[in-house]
Amino acid sequence: MNAANHYKIGTQNFDYSPQYNFIARKDKGFAWAVLEAFAKQENINFEYVPLPLRRLQDELKRGSIDFIYPDNVRWLQGEDSHPSNKIFSRALTMATYGTMVHQRREGEGAEKFRSVAFPKGFTPTKWRILLQQKPLQLVETSTPELALKMVLRNRVDGADIEYNVTQFILNKLGQPGKLVMDDTLPITVVGFRVSTIRHKEMINKLNTFLIENQALIERLKKRYKIRSDDAEHE
Repeated sequence: MNAANHYKIGTQNFDYSPQYNFIARKDKGFAWAVLEAFAKQENINFEYVPLPLRRLQDELKRGSIDFIYPDNVRWLQGEDSHPSNKIFSRALTMATYGTMVHQRREGEGAEKFRSVAFPKGFTPTKWRILLQQKPLQLVETSTPELALKMVLRNRVDGADIEYNVTQFILNKLGQPGKLVMDDTLPITVVGFRVSTIRHKEMINKLNTFLIENQALIERLKKRYKIRSDDAEHE
């Protein structure tokens, strides 16, 4: 494989299974399986470069990486907004973010909430809006698992975590179904996309691949137990 066919994808440097886990040595999750299938079709090679969340955008602008995954046009605002020449692929999957609570607290609503945990680098936008209306503690954790453990141990009222990631972690902890997503609390559906500044032609090819290989993608979702909503809300 020559250098012209080699591309670097900047990724998050933590475990977000089953969506992705680019620090794993072998199976790196659903997104990796999709991207590897695309790379095989195009006879190219992807090198996955795990980076701290806050460095990804800078490294893309600097040119040390060719792509970012996952990315979304709505994730940056104000001074940190995306460059005008940055483009995004179709969504590899739609991710549902919601507040995970103990079953006994489902349906209580935001009025009784005093604290919400979330992984470092993720911004629970709708909870921040509620913060302007009532006293609320937002607790940042180093991993999604730690955020969920805080709920399980009653140290916070809920955790803002992606649905499929929550199910994976609860199963790993031997506590499936222990927490539920409360649909009376903030929910966001967002597309996990590939972004680039310099490789528009590759994004076009990826989009075509995603459209033409729906059966493959559905098989991979079943393999990794990914439940995906159809519409992007944010």
